[in-house]
Amino acid sequence: MEAWQQAWALYRADMSKPEYGTPAGDFRPCLLVAYDIAQVLLHGHQDLSVMRLTREGGFTFKPKHVPEEFEAWGEHFVCVCDGTVYDPMLDQPVPLNDYCEVMFGMPLPMRIHKTRDQLKYLLEGVTVD
Repeated sequence: MEAWQQAWALYRADMSKPEYGTPAGDFRPCLLVAYDIAQVLLHGHQDLSVMRLTREGGFTFKPKHVPEEFEAWGEHFVCVCDGTVYDPMLDQPVPLNDYCEVMFGMPLPMRIHKTRDQLKYLLEGVTVD
């Protein structure tokens, strides 16, 4: 099993808990989950980022594939690597072009929150020239 699959399995197993977190029950916001997955994928991949999804005008959106105890969201963060979105809220990684429709049933703006170089600095303290 690849490292990203191990991280994925951890989050998927915990999604049955309302707090969606670690085995200890700690809360793991989607941004931290995206960073965790990015750290696993950081080496060996040049096309890596964490992206932010929002709905214009401050409206909330509700994912199609999440337990009912999750409330509607105002934003969501995911790790994107080599054109694939790694979001453990889904059963498997999804191509970037399909992600919003699969996850939310509608198009949503996705913007880069952290580039690969920014992630490398944030996660490892390494400055990239």
